[in-house]
Amino acid sequence: MSIALVSCGNGGEYVVENGIVVWSYWTFSFGTLNDTVQGADAATFESLSYCYGKDKSHVYREDKLIEGASPASFKPHNKYLGEDEKDFYWKGIAVNVADKKSFEVLYDEEKDASWAKDAKYGYYIFFDEFVKFPIADYKSFCPAPYPTEGFVLKSVTYAVDKYKAYYEGVEVAGADAASFKQIDGDIAQDKNRIYYKSQPTDITDYSKITTIASDSLYTDSVYIYDKNYKRVGRFGK
Repeated sequence: MSIALVSCGNGGEYVVENGIVVWSYWTFSFGTLNDTVQGADAATFESLSYCYGKDKSHVYREDKLIEGASPASFKPHNKYLGEDEKDFYWKGIAVNVADKKSFEVLYDEEKDASWAKDAKYGYYIFFDEFVKFPIADYKSFCPAPYPTEGFVLKSVTYAVDKYKAYYEGVEVAGADAASFKQIDGDIAQDKNRIYYKSQPTDITDYSKITTIASDSLYTDSVYIYDKNYKRVGRFGK
């Protein structure tokens, strides 16, 4: 006998079949797939959403066990984020937050990367990895602006607070936080210069940069810069 516990849309549902718990979901490439939830107790299993479930002893995301999560208090927020009484979990992995009461996800949590913060730390979350790092000002900490094509997006790789800027959890040396913004990929700009990842460069205005030598060198018509935007010579000499 097969019993569909919950079908929430979004491509998945939990099913109990012959005493086995299965997470059933649809893919573009292979159609419907069925993954066994190893170790789940079929008699006490219940669905919490289309991709979270629990039994009397454990919590699961899709077909994977969430280590340490409490089935008595766990609640999902979306397909990536859940919490119990002691911690938050991103894609089923404990974030180990320093101050749970103040923890807040700042970037679109439906993406593979996100910024978060609590009263003690900032968090850079990328796929299944977490970087916990000290921030200068909790209240103002947020993703850096990323102006592009007439819109101002939230940066995936850069964040700022009132005093400092950060690249994937590493402080950007010497950055002016008030004027700091992402420009392109791993490049940011403030009123003084551009930055490559967390490091300052010798370039003051990214809009004046053009590529030369098969994109391996750059110039602002005065100097030549290498792939890390460090000055290596004068242009035209």
